[in-house]
Amino acid sequence: MHLVALNITDLFLGLWRGTVSGSKDGDRPWVVLQGDTWVAHGAEVGRAACFLPGSFDRPPRNIAEKLNSGYKAKEFMTYFYGYGPALLRRHLPRLYLKNFAKFVSAGRTLGKHRILRTELQHAEQLTREAELKYEQLYYERDPNRVHLVRPCIHSFGHGPSEVKKIGPLIGVTQYTMERTIGNLGQELRQHSTPYANLSHRALLRCQLNSLGNLLPSLRLDDAALSLPKGAQDLGNDMVLLCPKDTTSHSTTNAEAIAFHFYLSDAGDQALGPVSEFSIKVRRYARLRLANGQVARSAWKETLRPLGNSRISRVVKVSINGKMEIAEVRYYCRLPIDGMSFWTVALLSVFGPRDEDLYQDLYGTVWLAPYRGDESLRVVDVSQIHAVVAMVLDSDVVVDLTNAVEPHYQFGQNYFLVEKLALEISHRAGTLDGIPEAEEE
Repeated sequence: MHLVALNITDLFLGLWRGTVSGSKDGDRPWVVLQGDTWVAHGAEVGRAACFLPGSFDRPPRNIAEKLNSGYKAKEFMTYFYGYGPALLRRHLPRLYLKNFAKFVSAGRTLGKHRILRTELQHAEQLTREAELKYEQLYYERDPNRVHLVRPCIHSFGHGPSEVKKIGPLIGVTQYTMERTIGNLGQELRQHSTPYANLSHRALLRCQLNSLGNLLPSLRLDDAALSLPKGAQDLGNDMVLLCPKDTTSHSTTNAEAIAFHFYLSDAGDQALGPVSEFSIKVRRYARLRLANGQVARSAWKETLRPLGNSRISRVVKVSINGKMEIAEVRYYCRLPIDGMSFWTVALLSVFGPRDEDLYQDLYGTVWLAPYRGDESLRVVDVSQIHAVVAMVLDSDVVVDLTNAVEPHYQFGQNYFLVEKLALEISHRAGTLDGIPEAEEE
């Protein structure tokens, strides 16, 4: 945790801000975050918090104001590996930006719970290239700059080889230890003898885990017990959640076209021409995914001001075998016959990503425009993979103090941010801090 979340981030921020001294008589083109640029960059980081789902834990605060005020490891991780390449691409010189992108791309791979062999090979290549290029760009074989080559740069390059030896690092790093310490600490009841109580709680947990492994039938199905009123269990660990419409409502013309397209693909031959098609649906607001995240919808989230939101309705979804990013408008159930239903989501799919930028920065910046009603699609909820964030690009102007400010602006660009270590968060039960009780 300290290597990727604190050591690497501290080094690069110190370089970019000019707080790590170098050769005084040499050129330092990497010092770009100073003065008004640093203040403006911090404001961009701060306003992005509204676009991060609640399942992403603590969002990064304004880094220009809060960097020395207890900035958390999670904030550094989201800032460096999530926001970094997109927000810094207008400030860092191209060679320095590409070197930074290699560190980010490799770091995202090493932070996964499941890593494909090809992904690991690519990450190993990137770490080697990043380490060598870092020394060429920042050190330049100048004895006065040798202190810029810190051990963390070399240690980072050993990550792929360690994965080969012991498996994904996310399960064996300090994250696991600190999570266990935190869980046990929450169970303390005898504060007069905390260490004895802590030992006893750890012993009880080991005994319960052993019994659960020996007799799986003793384990309680937490998901089944926690279904709130009005929820629909869809199977495969997916649950449709309230609030929901009390009655069916007619769709708009654009929505009706999307439903017509979906039903036509499903084989419904009695639809008639699309110009005459209409449909009524009963909307649902939320969907609990198999990974433990809760995907919400624009139907209810847009009722809140943008400045008071944590947008959790953007999802990664598979459409015709291609991965897309989309905003969920709402969920509903379409009858197949008298006994069964299709559970679907109405989506507004973001436009095609900037492929040149995506390839140039090693897949670290997925930048795409918001298309609104022009790209509505209906998909089965089983095609939704995860809740993600689409964060506004630097040139998008928003007023967070305006209660009627639109959450997403048509035609403006937003970049993708995915939660690091999503599987570990699900297992720890820390994904979504918002209760599953029925919302108003």
